[in-house]
Amino acid sequence: MTRLSTVTTGIHTLALLMGALTIILAIATYGSDKPLGDVASWITQSMGSSFLGLLLTLSGLALYSWLTLHQGKPDRTLYVMGIHAANGIATIALTFTLFGISKGIGGLAQSSLSPETVAGIISELTRGFQQAFITTVVGLPISAILRAMLHVAGSRVFVEDE
Repeated sequence: MTRLSTVTTGIHTLALLMGALTIILAIATYGSDKPLGDVASWITQSMGSSFLGLLLTLSGLALYSWLTLHQGKPDRTLYVMGIHAANGIATIALTFTLFGISKGIGGLAQSSLSPETVAGIISELTRGFQQAFITTVVGLPISAILRAMLHVAGSRVFVEDE
């Protein structure tokens, strides 16, 4: 692959990521009847900036691999990289799920329960569980979609290549 086509594929990858983010934010804003800033803030607070950063990075790698294959370029290294990136999304989704659950339970273990403190403790517990489950709900489908895209594109390119 030439340097120019690498840059072009990178720009297309960035355009796909930005387009997908725009569509997701538009749907979320429309569905919630809240301003874009509130929706973006909720997403960041619910999933955490670490998860979102890893999700975008791994999605970008998988999309770059897919675009390369989709252009008919049989690059097995990029194919494997894309599959690993898509699998990494599932891994971080489940890791952040366990992290959110342990964060919620850890907060519960450090609190003394009394009738006056129960409401606050339950609120803190559910906040940790929210992060736990939203990362799974978002990460696993994205991972599955990217893997399917890569497998289809890879099977088309590598069958024609042989």
